[in-house]
Amino acid sequence: MRKKSDIEKAYPSKEALEIPSEWSLMIVEDEEGPMVLRMNHGYKDLIGHPEYNFQVGVAVPLNNPTEAGFHEEEEGLEVAVIEEQLVELLQNDKLALFVFSQCSGGGKEWVFYTGNPDEVEKRIEAVRNSVTTHTLQNFSQEDPDWEIYQEFGGGSDQDL
Repeated sequence: MRKKSDIEKAYPSKEALEIPSEWSLMIVEDEEGPMVLRMNHGYKDLIGHPEYNFQVGVAVPLNNPTEAGFHEEEEGLEVAVIEEQLVELLQNDKLALFVFSQCSGGGKEWVFYTGNPDEVEKRIEAVRNSVTTHTLQNFSQEDPDWEIYQEFGGGSDQDL
């Protein structure tokens, strides 16, 4: 007899997947300083989804960070435009899932999960080419268990 833990978890298909909107905003203090973390906890049931096994980070160094490492209002509006473009190009067709963002240490980062990092790279390049206010940096890595999401508190309903 198979144990429940031996049975593979059933995930919705990419087409049937609904994009959740269970966002929380937290200010976290650690040894590196303060961090503003915006987390979509609605993905906790999708952790490990086999169609989204790569973690993609997109970051921008801030042009004029405060002493605490955050952006002021004007630069925040510029960064918000970048986020809107990224989410529109990456998530609207469910190519990637936007799971959290963080701002700290003079930079802003957005974290996505995808199964197609090459296509995500092409779309990030399109955003990079359209942005004149900031320099976009990005990377991807295999993360089939969504460890980065969980490390930042995404698998939990509790604050960090």
